[in-house]
Amino acid sequence: MAEGGKDLWFAGLRLSNNQRFCSYELSGGKEQKYQKANLYSYGASLGRQFSFLGNLRLRVPFQIEYGSVIEDTADAVPLDDNSVEQLYLSVALFHLGIVPELQVSLPVSSDAEIFFSAGGGVHYVRAREEETIAGNSSVKINDPYLESSRNFSVSADAGAGFEMKVKDKRLSIQYGFRFWVPVNYKTRRDLFPYKEISYKEMFFTHSLQVILLVSR
Repeated sequence: MAEGGKDLWFAGLRLSNNQRFCSYELSGGKEQKYQKANLYSYGASLGRQFSFLGNLRLRVPFQIEYGSVIEDTADAVPLDDNSVEQLYLSVALFHLGIVPELQVSLPVSSDAEIFFSAGGGVHYVRAREEETIAGNSSVKINDPYLESSRNFSVSADAGAGFEMKVKDKRLSIQYGFRFWVPVNYKTRRDLFPYKEISYKEMFFTHSLQVILLVSR
């Protein structure tokens, strides 16, 4: 289905399921590890696809994504206005990055092909905890114990997809897998109030994206 090595612009939508594995680095080289609730995120991509000889091409997307998950619930919490509320503790994750991937396409008909991809990216990530009143997420509670982080993370990415012609455009549906460590900061909260230790979250991200490609 390749169109004579033509380069294409594209835009797409993404939906991701992030499996989270966290760890505290303790003294003596020991680690405390456990799995947290999956974080679902959604976003968009925009970029350029460059065609090479044969069935080889390079897709360079700029991605932006956001998601959040409720991690804990606190019942009967007294607030400053003397009310008593149930509170939700949630984590929100925002990231943007560039993720070049090399693709190999295999035609299945004159108008359709499957492809396999591999690559990696660099991401700016902002993660923060939020405390809200149950049933009214617009009301946020100011709590000095809430933590946040901003950092850069690299990722390893792979995937597969299906692409077909739709009139003078192309429609691509792609599954992607990503391994990365988007959350990484020092903490002294809870069990470690007197000495900072490293806290990390390793993500196994499964995503589905739909992309529209045009020649200009």
